[in-house]
Amino acid sequence: MGDENGIFSTQINNDGSKAAIGLGSGSIQLFSLPELQRIRKLHAGSFIGLPVTSIKFHPVPVKELCYTAGADGSISVWDIKALTVSDSVDEPGNQIGALDLSNDGLSFATAGKDKDVRLYDSGTLQLKKTYFGALSRDIESDEVASSENGHSQKILALRFHPEDKDVFLTAGWDHCVKMWDIRTDGVVRTIRGPFVCGDGLDILSDEILTGSWLARNSLKIWDYKSGRLIEDIPFPVSDHQGEFLYCARFLDENTIVAGGSGSNDVKVIDRKSRELLGELAGANHCVQALDVAQKTRKILLGTSGNVIKCATVSNNN
Repeated sequence: MGDENGIFSTQINNDGSKAAIGLGSGSIQLFSLPELQRIRKLHAGSFIGLPVTSIKFHPVPVKELCYTAGADGSISVWDIKALTVSDSVDEPGNQIGALDLSNDGLSFATAGKDKDVRLYDSGTLQLKKTYFGALSRDIESDEVASSENGHSQKILALRFHPEDKDVFLTAGWDHCVKMWDIRTDGVVRTIRGPFVCGDGLDILSDEILTGSWLARNSLKIWDYKSGRLIEDIPFPVSDHQGEFLYCARFLDENTIVAGGSGSNDVKVIDRKSRELLGELAGANHCVQALDVAQKTRKILLGTSGNVIKCATVSNNN
């Protein structure tokens, strides 16, 4: 993709025909799938630009809108038909690390360096609610699990529940996953442990998947209702590599997709058998961006070396 300071975010649209890519230069590019042909640049970047850290298509297909957020604190809404910005808003002084929309498309939330979580109306971009971060504290303290506390360090991941428009999760550097309900004013539940340094958070039905930037035991599945650990998923690497995951996704309830900077690739893992179903090499660069399309079973990855790859996982069930 040229020298764009790495790929930081990506998403496949609703019908699997397009993918949007956010780059370290601030560039935003639109591709057709599955052939990965560039449609055009939505926004040109520069060597001094800041990364586009999150990019999400509106969940209602007829709207053909794409929401982007960046380390410069900007949020933009792109009209995919017109290939122009239809609206924008800024979070002054913040570096946004994550953005996601509710399953009905009426709301979206952002989070990042300032530790606050903000909820917006997706149509008007009006700020509806701010959940404030907690004061810094010892991450080993029992206080970190207190339900009323927000995050104490940078937030890098945010996911709305795919079946509940009112619930979303966040995770980041403070070794916590926090559950929020937009009908309340605080944290509903805290899961202690995951050290999430990228888009390493996903939800499917009643299970939460986390990918941590850890040398070992980085890939875990948690119970959504109780917050307890269900199981560790082995991520196969050689002894000298370490796992160090940035990204993790459910392809389906029995197939896990994850990647990062340990093995510099994405691995597809069968949850029941622990078998490695396949892998996509990152061309000796770490995998920083990942998305999956569950209906078409496509995987899209982006690396720090400006390489993007698309693959389809066969369904052998």
